[in-house]
Amino acid sequence: SESGARAQATRLIEENILKTIKLLIFQRGYAHVSDLSTILNINSNTMYVTLNKMVNKGLVEPLTPRGGKKVRRSLALTEEGERRAADVLERHQLVQEWLIRLGLPEEQADQEACNLEHGITDT
Repeated sequence: SESGARAQATRLIEENILKTIKLLIFQRGYAHVSDLSTILNINSNTMYVTLNKMVNKGLVEPLTPRGGKKVRRSLALTEEGERRAADVLERHQLVQEWLIRLGLPEEQADQEACNLEHGITDT
C-alpha cells in the first residue's frame, strides 16, 4: 500500500539519520545539521523538518528549547534514538561482515550493507 511504502521510506530515512548522528558524535564529538544534510544528501530545510518530526517521536533531543534561543548546536540522541541507532549499526556491521566473507571488497560490502540493513528486522 502507499501508506505502507511511505512508512517504510520514513523509517529508512530516520534510521540513516540516527546512524549518521551516532557515527558523527563518535568520530568528531558532535553532529551538526549541516553535516547530516551533506552526508545524506538531503536539503537542509527538509533535514530540519525531518529532525523536528524525530524530536516529536522522542528520537532526537530538540536543538531549541521551547520559546528560547538555540542552546545546543550539536544534535543529540534520546535514549530511544540511541537504542535505534545502535540496532541499525549492529545490523550494518553483521551484514557487512557477512558480505566480506562472501568475497565482496570492504567498500562494496559497506555500500551493500547500507542497502540491506533497513530490510532486516531485529529478530
